[in-house]
Amino acid sequence: MKKLSFLFLALSFLMISCGDDDTMTPDPVDCDVLAEALVGTWNITNLGGESGQITLQEDGTLVDDSGVIIEYENNGNVGDIKTWSLDGNDLTFRAEVDPSVGSGFGSTTLTVTSFDCDQVTLDLGGIATLTMTK
Repeated sequence: MKKLSFLFLALSFLMISCGDDDTMTPDPVDCDVLAEALVGTWNITNLGGESGQITLQEDGTLVDDSGVIIEYENNGNVGDIKTWSLDGNDLTFRAEVDPSVGSGFGSTTLTVTSFDCDQVTLDLGGIATLTMTK
């Protein structure tokens, strides 16, 4: 009987210590690392005064449905495959035409001059400064 009681006691501890791992919280963003701080949704106003939102996804995909940061068209084909990449402090946005309908791409590179978790300042070759905020 003591062995059976011990077995139930041991099983109850085992069941308590083994929980559901699906509720894990993601690792916090490291705001000191530019590549990590950039991932997310940002509000931006472009040089033409148009405001909009962009999302920089971790896999390099750029969501810019309103074309506030980059637009491209070639022979009537819209560059709707959008990506972003970071090389040092150079942030490049690219819009490419889907190869199944045409070809061509456009890109623009901005230099990150300052950043934190909620704000990124970008320089367009000394011509203008843009600010993205979360």
